[in-house]
Amino acid sequence: MSMVQISDANLLADLSDQAWTQKIPENFRNAYQNKGRTFIYSAGSSVIGAIYNKKVFTEAGVAPPTTWPEFLAVCEKIKQAGKVPIALGAQTQWVTQLITYALVPSTVYVKDPDFDQQMAAGKASFADSGWVQALEMYLDLQKRGYFNDDPNGTTFEQQTSMVGTGKAAMAIQVSAVLPDFRKAADNEDDLSMFVVPGADNAADVWIPAGIVVGVGVSARSKKLADAKKFIEFLGEQKNINAWSEAVACVPFVRDSSSRIDPLLEPFLPYMENNKAVPFMDQAWPNAEVQPAHFAVVQELLGGKTTIPEALEKLDDTYRKS
Repeated sequence: MSMVQISDANLLADLSDQAWTQKIPENFRNAYQNKGRTFIYSAGSSVIGAIYNKKVFTEAGVAPPTTWPEFLAVCEKIKQAGKVPIALGAQTQWVTQLITYALVPSTVYVKDPDFDQQMAAGKASFADSGWVQALEMYLDLQKRGYFNDDPNGTTFEQQTSMVGTGKAAMAIQVSAVLPDFRKAADNEDDLSMFVVPGADNAADVWIPAGIVVGVGVSARSKKLADAKKFIEFLGEQKNINAWSEAVACVPFVRDSSSRIDPLLEPFLPYMENNKAVPFMDQAWPNAEVQPAHFAVVQELLGGKTTIPEALEKLDDTYRKS
């Protein structure tokens, strides 16, 4: 998102002539590029999925699901076994967005891969799209009693503790926080991760995979050539691998020397088969849409708004210049 805004202001240097830019996967180009030109380097992407406690799953007699009905059935069995199916720390605002983001690829982008471009052109809206279904699914989890009590009063730290200690079975989270969950776990080997299946058919499940923090070059730099040379260095495969390993992300391009965190392996087939899309906010036109999403999710969980009202607010915020 910030890359688009800053490059539109002519503050970022064009990196399009560098070799690594030719390897950016088609479905991730919008996160690196603006109007067909590359302005930012990032080593790879984090994913959003369910970080789960294998011991709790085993005790409840369940396995990672591959469809939404299976996911609901898993949650019900865990609930009947006396454990919280999904820990949700919605008091920490950025946590509110993750369930929506996990579902929207399967409710929106699998049917309309060009949704972001249509939104930008004014030909689509949140209120008249699969965002409705995603928020309905989100609230259905709450109605079924699959969250902990008072999600809006629960923090990210409490969420990680609940899963790590086995009080809850899982949390829908971004893979970048795996180290936090491992620190909170009685035994980090108890933890694993699976794709949240946001569709009734496994073939229609897509995932969110957003690029991690990146590096750009100031278009006004007095050391422009040297700065661009450094970015070119980062774009060498050995350095893509090194950075990705350090921050537990999936390199945007891999070779035989690339090492992936084993917990991320279930997500690789989706990324390799163009069934992954950047995190939704990375295509939004201003910095107000994301916090508006945080707020409406908290209001929905608190019963203070409706889905049509929430999506109307997002549409209004999106259209601000």
